[in-house]
Amino acid sequence: MMVQAYDPRTNNTIGEFLEGVGLKKISECSSMSHSDNRDKKSATLVWVAPQDSGNVRFRGTIVQQFNTFYHGLSATVQKV
Repeated sequence: MMVQAYDPRTNNTIGEFLEGVGLKKISECSSMSHSDNRDKKSATLVWVAPQDSGNVRFRGTIVQQFNTFYHGLSATVQKV
């Protein structure tokens, strides 16, 4: 699993993920990944937005097995 947060206007990564159980932060690219090869049914990610960030988009890849993976997953969070 890998998840990244970015600004859809600039495509630059933004914000910061906080460390979590079974997860590791990749701070140089505002991303989060798994820290072990154990199967996971779910993962809880905590992301801290920068001040005045506006809309944010998350993109991710999930690996089910070596030859089975899903990439290009995305979600947009609208500023409220």
